[in-house]
Amino acid sequence: MKRTNFLLFIVLLINIGCKNASKEIFIFKNKNKKIELHIPEGHVILDGETQAKIKLTNIEANNLVVVGVGTSIKNAKKDEMNIIIRTRSSYYQNKTKYELRVSYRAENEKVSHTFYVPFKKVIEK
Repeated sequence: MKRTNFLLFIVLLINIGCKNASKEIFIFKNKNKKIELHIPEGHVILDGETQAKIKLTNIEANNLVVVGVGTSIKNAKKDEMNIIIRTRSSYYQNKTKYELRVSYRAENEKVSHTFYVPFKKVIEK
């Protein structure tokens, strides 16, 4: 009986861990600076709208440049910004990932990075 309860407990923990893993965070680090791209469910919705958040460590939002097709900044604070990504499948016919480019200046050099986020097609009922 104890062994069955223990196995059931382990299965429950694994299930909870899998549910928490559905929120994807993409991270770029350069020395003491960090950019985190938080995308719910870990993908960009194709032919739809995806809300995302960019969290910054040791970078101010007004020093960050964000470039992506269909990307707009909803609001920005000192160390974070909320963005909206709108996509059309006709534009991304041969692509499997959305590209979001970020760049900033640090110590007189330009630092750039591209986040590659998978697409997901939502089937309407």
